[in-house]
Amino acid sequence: MAVIVPFSGIYYNPEKSNKISELVCPSTDFLDEERVLKLSENGNNFCNAIYSQGDGAGKYKNSIHKLYGWLLRDILVVDKTPSLYIDEQNVTLNGVEYKRYGLISLLKIEDYDGNIKKQERTIEKFRDDKYNLIKETQFNLEPVACLIKDSSNSMGSLLSSNRDGKVTLLTRFSDIDGNLNTIYRIDEPGYRDEIIKYFSEKTLYIIDDYRYEAALKYKKEAAIAFKDKYTGKEPCNFVLVNLFNAYDKAMRFYPVNRLVKSFKIKPAEFLKNLSQKYKLSAIPFTDPNTEKQAEKKLRMILSDSFVRGNISYGIFLKALPDKHLILNMNMPFKEDVADSEILESVILAPLLGINDANNDSEVGYAYTDPEAFKAVKSGQYEAAFLTNGIDALKLLELADKGKWMPYNSISLYPKIMSGGVTFSYRYSKIGL
Repeated sequence: MAVIVPFSGIYYNPEKSNKISELVCPSTDFLDEERVLKLSENGNNFCNAIYSQGDGAGKYKNSIHKLYGWLLRDILVVDKTPSLYIDEQNVTLNGVEYKRYGLISLLKIEDYDGNIKKQERTIEKFRDDKYNLIKETQFNLEPVACLIKDSSNSMGSLLSSNRDGKVTLLTRFSDIDGNLNTIYRIDEPGYRDEIIKYFSEKTLYIIDDYRYEAALKYKKEAAIAFKDKYTGKEPCNFVLVNLFNAYDKAMRFYPVNRLVKSFKIKPAEFLKNLSQKYKLSAIPFTDPNTEKQAEKKLRMILSDSFVRGNISYGIFLKALPDKHLILNMNMPFKEDVADSEILESVILAPLLGINDANNDSEVGYAYTDPEAFKAVKSGQYEAAFLTNGIDALKLLELADKGKWMPYNSISLYPKIMSGGVTFSYRYSKIGL
């Protein structure tokens, strides 16, 4: 069974700042250089800890200095006793406001099995970067996102009902999309134990596989170092997680678009090869207003195709700056294949010669359509391929079958912010 464990969280001291929203930041997945530069203007912003620059042994020194400096100056504070934490998010989707509930806790690290499952392939380079950050800072800075299956949403009821006198308001902040997060600390032992029992009976689906596997690697190497003194209760045996219900009405799974840095053939030849096999059409635009309309129309067409069970992609080429292309593959979705995988195997590899779609010198990622268009317009990339996401239940069904999607195929919305509550292997107490 999955073992959920209380811990004494570390968080920004509300007595030092009444603007926590200016201190938390998105995870490193959503931090590009432009955003880092803006956020890091505030020397206490959490991006200074999680975004490590440079190479070699000195890469993580800034992270270490920031974290321990914040602790020394009480900018970050450590809870006195181990607890669990409720993350209550106010989310507006299509004009309707919802509340999404997550649980912030520690999870005992195990190899993937029937109770803990992965859903996408892991790139060792990214895993090792997070591993080195853990090793050097002795912090688990960004929570691993996990999903459970709960069609009745009893999780939401458990985390929202009858909380009077059982929880303490810890902090509030807005995420980068303006959604309000309210963090509560669970103080009542009986309520805490009820929550632990609930999650112990659930299968956990790891979304941030490379973060989880970084902590797993750290645990295994630390266990070897302990030798015969290893007990399995050391801090290295746990990882910070944020647990959500895949059935939550406020949960969204958004596609991660692919960016291609350069073509090995001429764009005209690429389009000719595409049109010989698949249906290719265009949405032209002539000015900023018609361009915005074209962008909306493109996403609407892709979404409609997704609903109908067909595979389509949007394409924006640097060589064709006045139109968006729609590629209809004329094939239905298969039960065990994600559209990001089809893009790699049917288009990127055979037509563009990109045989390693995980090579960041050739392929990049854009988490929104505007980011994809901007990356091509700036000249940084030759092309953007807009993908569709994947149904949440299909995502978990694939994980149940041991089928892993390509790295970075989907992103969760609302985004999990870094710095809300974090965990230190050195300073946090663990409630065992």
